[in-house]
Amino acid sequence: DRLYNRIADSYVSLFMNISESHKDFILKHYPSALAQSLYSTFCNIYTNSLKYFDEDFKTFLCNLTSEWVCGSTPPPLAWMKWPLNLLEPLNSHNKEDEGRKSGLKLQPQESNIEDKPVSPLF
Repeated sequence: DRLYNRIADSYVSLFMNISESHKDFILKHYPSALAQSLYSTFCNIYTNSLKYFDEDFKTFLCNLTSEWVCGSTPPPLAWMKWPLNLLEPLNSHNKEDEGRKSGLKLQPQESNIEDKPVSPLF
């Protein structure tokens, strides 16, 4: 209950501090952004369990966060619009068969300084 109360308090604070001109946009995308951040956290922390973070898991996260925030579920397969290459660990798509089947921990690659960050939230 403490975690849920903290999430609720943070959501109310966010809602109260958003400018009116941005409120609809942010609140429309907030459940998906929350689900994506949870998914990315699971994938990057539990790299040996990537094989378990399948379609059912993504659907569960979408439904859960949408029910928390909106009180209803999102359209089916809402997660299909997510930029999975940005949410999952580096190389997870290149070595998907090796890493996901064997549970190998994937090592991050060096980043190029010229790469510009891209927001995975929307």
